[in-house]
Amino acid sequence: MKIPERMVNRGEARRRFGDLVDRMGHWLQQGDPLADELIAATRGWSRGRLLKAIDTAIRQSPDAVDGAPDELYALMEQVKTVPAWVDRERIDDGAEFFLSTHLPGGIVLGAKSLILGYAAPAGNKPLMLSGRLNEGTHGRLAETSRFVYDVSQPGGLEPGADGIVAAVTVRLIHAHVRDMIDRKAPWDDEWGVPINQHDMLATLLLFSNYWQDGLETLGLSPKDQEKEDHIALWRYVGYLMGVDPELLPTHRAEADRYARFIELTQAPPDDDARTLTNAFLSAGPPNEEERTRPEGEVAPLPRAVARTLLGQQMGDQLGIAPSPLSPVVRLFKPVIAATNSMRKTGPGFRAAVQAGHRYWQHVLHNNPAGLAEFTLHEELLGLRQSAA
Repeated sequence: MKIPERMVNRGEARRRFGDLVDRMGHWLQQGDPLADELIAATRGWSRGRLLKAIDTAIRQSPDAVDGAPDELYALMEQVKTVPAWVDRERIDDGAEFFLSTHLPGGIVLGAKSLILGYAAPAGNKPLMLSGRLNEGTHGRLAETSRFVYDVSQPGGLEPGADGIVAAVTVRLIHAHVRDMIDRKAPWDDEWGVPINQHDMLATLLLFSNYWQDGLETLGLSPKDQEKEDHIALWRYVGYLMGVDPELLPTHRAEADRYARFIELTQAPPDDDARTLTNAFLSAGPPNEEERTRPEGEVAPLPRAVARTLLGQQMGDQLGIAPSPLSPVVRLFKPVIAATNSMRKTGPGFRAAVQAGHRYWQHVLHNNPAGLAEFTLHEELLGLRQSAA
């Protein structure tokens, strides 16, 4: 099996991780067959019809969808089959832990998890081609916030719940982008399949153990059980999103092993990574008259937070300029640590969970793009932009 050239440092990786090199080389070349087959079977449908059909099939049954193809039944059979390893109590505990981090959790999600997702020079190519960040930063971030909130509510992953709908809808968005790239865009096979299994696993790690690490950087130290419950939550989310069960980390140590492998075998950030990072950090009000900075200029505070969470080396590689406010960000660590001590008490934890609900409701309802609606674009906006 030829491993795509995007996997660097293979000799060192084989010495440290053994056959994980070949396994991950295989997963770089695999998509999500069930979702991909549904997209192919419904190419004649409007994108709105497909999303409505997914919602109906999840909340009710594929039988309630007019003209449901066999591929929808096949996908729903997998989605509605709950693996034996799913522990509802642990998943709900992991969701409550996420909510209990409220503002610090949101900061880490944006300034670490999402930005690290842009840093992968091959993994970021579908996002560049789809144009879903450059042409609508606020809208995409609103979608991400809604997705994370929907899957991170106690009971959010029960049959027919919002979290199931959100996870499977994002899965279909990924399949739709794969299909459009395959049919319409120039693609280098050395990048692997667009939004492949390897990259979907990497995304789960960004939302789970990398996010947990970012909390500790800010001074909010999760308990070991909270970390493991949060991994359990994202294991099930990954299953719903089409990540092969063989790849899903069963505990934090396994997630860390995958993370170290990906760090070793991923090339440094490229120009696209820097473009995406700048677009994210410099996003301002959609009304140009409300802007206080030139378009594309990143304010000192976002730069300081990002460099603190990402580390100075990654900050440099992503073109995030040093900020005079970095010492100020570090001063918040003891404040967050003190808040975390209160969070670990019974009443304090319940109050923190409620604060988390309020925080994410505020985020969702105050995004400049409005309340998020998941969408399937009819064309590759980035390809259209580059051809203009």
